[in-house]
Amino acid sequence: MKCATCSRPLGECWAEYDSGPICLDCDNGRDPEELRAGDAVLWKWEPRGGYCVGHWVPAIVVSVGPKRITIAAELSRGGTKEVAVKPERLKRRKESVA
Repeated sequence: MKCATCSRPLGECWAEYDSGPICLDCDNGRDPEELRAGDAVLWKWEPRGGYCVGHWVPAIVVSVGPKRITIAAELSRGGTKEVAVKPERLKRRKESVA
């Protein structure tokens, strides 16, 4: 089931209204586009010095701070690494892990 306001999958916390089910974030006035822990994102990685073109790395949001977002980025050799990045270097992926 999806939220009638933001179309995100409903978690355990939601309410039923005449317009349909609403997630707790939308019900409390939180911006549904705001990143939160568990969201699937792509991180724009670029090497230091900017000497070559970077690429998009799949990641999961771990925590959101006032200036940086901590993500668990997938490594090419397998596994993940936690990295604190600026929000402008992230874009949301379609699927979410929560």
